[in-house]
Amino acid sequence: MKYIFQYLLPDLSGKIIVDVGSRLGPVLYGAYLYSNASSIIGCEMNDELCLIQQNIIEKYHFQDRIKVICADIMMQEDLLKTADVVILNNVFEYFLPDDDQRRIWQFLRSTIVHSGTLVVLSPSIEDTLEPLDAKIDLTKWLQKENVSDRLTEANWNLFGCDESDDSDLHDIHLYSVL
Repeated sequence: MKYIFQYLLPDLSGKIIVDVGSRLGPVLYGAYLYSNASSIIGCEMNDELCLIQQNIIEKYHFQDRIKVICADIMMQEDLLKTADVVILNNVFEYFLPDDDQRRIWQFLRSTIVHSGTLVVLSPSIEDTLEPLDAKIDLTKWLQKENVSDRLTEANWNLFGCDESDDSDLHDIHLYSVL
């Protein structure tokens, strides 16, 4: 989380972060602790996980900047359209059949359209979409950002070398909407 919010992304002061499929909320808590984002919103469709997140948010008094919406992301078009940063961390691959994944990716493609919106993905969108045959032309939607300098700096500061066997930071990818 520290890598994402202190190295990968720019200053997020006054910005809105949306974490799609927030599960237990680690991205939300990392954003709270390591960024100045004004609004951090998790969207999770599992009621039990939403309750766990809400309990943690209240316990640690994070409610001034974190909010959890318990809903299917496909019902949150307006939320996605307000986001400055959208985070998708292993969000669908392990939880949904291919047809549902294709449908959601097509929805995301048609919804996340504001030029300059940042999208953080792990794994890469190329690796995610390739087995799905989602028919999304990435060259007309997203531009992959070159983050090699930020990755090297983070590895040095976090692991003491330019590339650590303990690091999976290279699996986190940054894109901007064209």
